[in-house]
Amino acid sequence: MIYVVTGLPRSGTTLAMKMLEAGGIPAYYNPTDALHTALREHPNHSKLQAGDKYDSSWVKDCEGKVVKNLMPCFYQLPKGLDYRFIWMDRSAKEHASSNRKFIHFLKRIPYQEMHTKRDFIERHERFTKKGLEFLQFYPFSKLIRIRFESILNNPGREAYRIAEFLDIDLDIKAMIDVVIPRSPRCQKGFLELELNV
Repeated sequence: MIYVVTGLPRSGTTLAMKMLEAGGIPAYYNPTDALHTALREHPNHSKLQAGDKYDSSWVKDCEGKVVKNLMPCFYQLPKGLDYRFIWMDRSAKEHASSNRKFIHFLKRIPYQEMHTKRDFIERHERFTKKGLEFLQFYPFSKLIRIRFESILNNPGREAYRIAEFLDIDLDIKAMIDVVIPRSPRCQKGFLELELNV
């Protein structure tokens, strides 16, 4: 079994990875990652995609581990393996704000030169639909959808949901302890950098 945290970027996938690690599942971070170079010193932000040279052949060696796979319709995992997908959802409005903030930080693009928030909301809806439809083509796998806001509002309930879905004994308290109480609204700064995680 390979456990996969998936969804769109800036949807709470990093938080889900940290919860699963704390709960007792070893995590694998792709060492060939070429994305988010500005955050390379923060290993919890490693993603599975490696730019234009994406190669997922190493995934077959991740049995019993949790990996992150953003935008699964573009960065495809090998077929024929047994996956448990945890799809992270987030409010389209807050997701749009977070993406604009992240692009501004990473690429130094002025906000007025970016796509509008409405454009990002439309992309959120389109790529969520496309990603979930694509994951149906993994016949040996199952999927659960977890909302970022639900984790923040009731981390215990969502940790139990995840453990029940994965059908493994996780350290629920450790998973809960990872969640920092905060508003689900998009924050002004980067909580990840402030906490050096």
